[in-house]
Amino acid sequence: MSLGLFDILQNTTSLKTPSQVALVVVDQSSLNAFKEEGIGFPLPRQIYGAMAQVAKQLSAKMLVFDILFTEPSHYGESDDKLFADLLRTAKIPAVFPAESQD
Repeated sequence: MSLGLFDILQNTTSLKTPSQVALVVVDQSSLNAFKEEGIGFPLPRQIYGAMAQVAKQLSAKMLVFDILFTEPSHYGESDDKLFADLLRTAKIPAVFPAESQD
């Protein structure tokens, strides 16, 4: 019942967004698909970097990540470095959430 109410609220209160906005949602079914390919959670950060490269090819103007990257990558320092390098070469501004409201 709560999901039905959620759907109603989403449909009645949603803002109209320009067609240029695209969302990439990493949900449980996405995580399950990665797991079937042998990639467990947390996902390697280079996957998010690859998204930046695709966004560059699609002429994206900005990336917004709703993910906190507060700990070093589970896959090691080289994964963090590759993520940073992929973001840098995409040359698209990226926004990340703050860990706190301060």
